[in-house]
Amino acid sequence: MRRYFNPDNMDFSIIRKNQNYVDKSLLIPTIEDIAKKDNHFICVAKPRRFGKSTDAYMLIAYYSKGCDSSSLFADLKISHKSDYKMHLNQDNVIYLDMQYFYDKKENAFDMIDFLSKAVLRDILKEYEDVDYLDNTDLSITLDDIYDQCNQQFIFIFDEL
Repeated sequence: MRRYFNPDNMDFSIIRKNQNYVDKSLLIPTIEDIAKKDNHFICVAKPRRFGKSTDAYMLIAYYSKGCDSSSLFADLKISHKSDYKMHLNQDNVIYLDMQYFYDKKENAFDMIDFLSKAVLRDILKEYEDVDYLDNTDLSITLDDIYDQCNQQFIFIFDEL
C-alpha cells in the first residue's frame, strides 16, 4: 500500500546506496531561503531525466515526520550547515506521484477524486481527534488540522 502522508525514506535510501549518487542536498537550504521570503509555492523544474524524482525523494527523506533520516544526510553537504537539523524529519509531508494517479483513472475529475480519497485515508488515521467540518473534503480537512493542531503541510509533487 502506498503512503502519501509522511512517507518513509526508503526511495532515497535506495538511491544513496547507488555508487553514482550525486550530492544535491544543498538544494534544501536554497528552498528554505526561498520559503522564508513568503514564497509558499516552489517549483523545481528540470528537463526530462535530470533527477526530479531523486530530488523529490531527497526532500521527502529530509522533511517527513514518517522516518528518521539522520544517517542518510550525515555525510552530505547539507550536514555542514548550522541549521541543517532544524527541519530534519520535523514536518508533515504529502507526496503525490501524479503519474501514478493519472494511470489509475480515465479522466482528470476521477483522478482528483481518487487522489483526495487516498490522501484523506492516510491523514485521518493520524489525526483521529480533530473535529472535522467535512472529513470527505481534503482541503477542508487540512484547514481543520491546521486550525486545531497548528500543523502545516509540505506538498511534494512528482511528474507534473
